[in-house]
Amino acid sequence: MSSRDLGSSIKMQKRLFAVAALALTCASILSGQSVSDRWPRVLDTSTRRVISRTPGNDTPLMMNVLSLAGVVVYRLECHNGDFEGPGLITYSGDFHCAVFAISNGDAVSWNLLADDTDEQRKSDWMNRGRMIAAQMKPPCARSPYGTTRQFRFRGLKMTFEYSGFKWETIDATKLEQFSFSVTVAQDPTARTERAERVSVSSEVDAACR
Repeated sequence: MSSRDLGSSIKMQKRLFAVAALALTCASILSGQSVSDRWPRVLDTSTRRVISRTPGNDTPLMMNVLSLAGVVVYRLECHNGDFEGPGLITYSGDFHCAVFAISNGDAVSWNLLADDTDEQRKSDWMNRGRMIAAQMKPPCARSPYGTTRQFRFRGLKMTFEYSGFKWETIDATKLEQFSFSVTVAQDPTARTERAERVSVSSEVDAACR
């Protein structure tokens, strides 16, 4: 190859690299815009509650998630299996949370903590929003079905943390008290309409759901 051809080849490679870099930049910008354009950006928020379990009593918790304009756009609602009031889903387990998109004060979605699999879409409780006591101990405690649970959807990340466990003296498999905290933060990389799927081993899947 002559020096002229070599120079032309180098120039062409530089041009192709520049075009590729520009394309990646534009894709990144458009990707970020698509999230914010499709779903409202939210204010970071958090709450923490000590939950006491007594037979026959509910453990209600509700938290609104606001847009940057201060409008309620999502609502977290939690109960347990003793909840008897009207609800958009049937609550069960020791503590069961759901998230609904809100428009003009009304829910306009089903539970966003359920992913897009048929199994989770057809059941109120087959998702990680529902907590049962056994999941707070090994082998489940350190899994996505355990003490820390992250949900990514619609440009945000919602994290559940369970801690401060007090177990019943007579039956150590039952929870008497625990602390629950939830945090919400913007996450432009979360592009699914409902909670992203999580991958777990077949052992964890069988033992922890």
